[in-house]
Amino acid sequence: MDLYPAQLAVLRFLLRSHPAVLAGWLLLGPWVRSRAMSPAEHNDLVSYVLGSSGVIYGILLGLVAAGVWRNFQSLSSQVDEEATLTAALYQHMATYQPPYEEELKAYVQSVIQQDWTAHHQGRVPQESSKILRSFKNPLFNFVPSTHRMQVVLEQAINQLNELLIAHRFRLRGDQADLPEVL
Repeated sequence: MDLYPAQLAVLRFLLRSHPAVLAGWLLLGPWVRSRAMSPAEHNDLVSYVLGSSGVIYGILLGLVAAGVWRNFQSLSSQVDEEATLTAALYQHMATYQPPYEEELKAYVQSVIQQDWTAHHQGRVPQESSKILRSFKNPLFNFVPSTHRMQVVLEQAINQLNELLIAHRFRLRGDQADLPEVL
């Protein structure tokens, strides 16, 4: 089988990028040559193949963009929920002693300064998780002196549990990928 320089260039491209396309080309090559008698008809067939492959890649690009956007929106929503829960918990803790507020401030600083840097580097951060866990034990051990403080404590524990869940979702959401099909 004699190959022209352009055909060799296409063959090299296909070997590097698309073995399935190369197999189809080699299997269908004799059939195409038997149906297309002149080089002009070959050009028509090539333009049809290139046009259809362009459409396929365009659709795939659109699907990839939609998947990336969906992952971004999901992670953004998780971050917003974690921030809202942290603010609500901070408001609940305003009625308690200052150490609780300081630990929440340390958690927020850890998320801003360490977690986002680690996310940017592709790592899963741990420091903010340690701070939340250390915040949990003293809160559970606190004994309120009035009924009002008991109600606030119950709400604060509920908020903390929701914050822990949102925190885990944010950490896990950073590792979201596109579906395997794409």
